[in-house]
Amino acid sequence: MVFERQQKNAVFCSLSYRSLKGRLLEISPDTGKFHQIRAQLAAIGCPITGDNAYGAQTGYRPNAIMLHAWKLEFNDPLSGERVLVEAPAPEDFGLNA
Repeated sequence: MVFERQQKNAVFCSLSYRSLKGRLLEISPDTGKFHQIRAQLAAIGCPITGDNAYGAQTGYRPNAIMLHAWKLEFNDPLSGERVLVEAPAPEDFGLNA
């Protein structure tokens, strides 16, 4: 659930996004709450393609939504070193042409 104002027992979360190509967004969560991206995009009327649990009217693949983590950066918990992991988007996202 997403609330405009603080609610009892609600946890603050935020993200930023920018439009890349067509309806494709680059999303950068500021916090990491479960289903955060799905819930926040649905709350602004932009549910993820295929995510009918959060209001999508358009399908994607069976049992899948059109959400992909193409780049993750984090500090290795043992060494403390910065780690960057990248994965190309699926071909049907239309980015790899």
